[in-house]
Amino acid sequence: MSLLWLALRSAALPGFTRDVVARELDALGTLFAPLGLPPDADAARLPKLLAALVVLRAETDVWARVNAGEPIASLSAMVSASAALVIAAAALLLQDARGLATDVPGLLAQWTRTPEGLTARIARTEWLLDGWDRIVLLWRDARWPAGQRAALLEMAQLVPDLPLELADWTGQHVANPQAGLDCRVISLSEGWRTGSASFGLIARNERLRARCA
Repeated sequence: MSLLWLALRSAALPGFTRDVVARELDALGTLFAPLGLPPDADAARLPKLLAALVVLRAETDVWARVNAGEPIASLSAMVSASAALVIAAAALLLQDARGLATDVPGLLAQWTRTPEGLTARIARTEWLLDGWDRIVLLWRDARWPAGQRAALLEMAQLVPDLPLELADWTGQHVANPQAGLDCRVISLSEGWRTGSASFGLIARNERLRARCA
């Protein structure tokens, strides 16, 4: 939480008692914590994930172009295109949410009137980025070309659907990079109907979840 935020907790704001200001700012601080506020805004969880997504987008774009002759290159290109769209939209949503905190009296007034609507607005960035942390870790965990190919097969299936409201949130047309692509991870020795092909991924997935926590 920023030094300004801490100072405002004990400030006297028109229309609010000091106790009310402290209580409501604490509640709002919980909502803003994943987004971050100055002076250490970029150290928060979602800005760090967004920065990692920028790296993922660049690396999967390069992978798709270097391996353009391979069928799986289209999956890498789709992951990169999806990440690019999410990065641009998340930057707008993050700016919008942080902008609310520049007018603390107005923010508190809105919070007391419509907390559900304000909560949903602040949470848009997290909603949009939900699921990308695992995709980032899958790519980071991949080793050598064979590992990257296997990771891309799984990553392509995990790319989250875009929120239907995204165009309204950002005021921009949103094209779905996933359209027309379909894939499923199976082993070479067994069909997906058995379910046993996933057993070898359980330990890996648990390790990735621990790194996301």
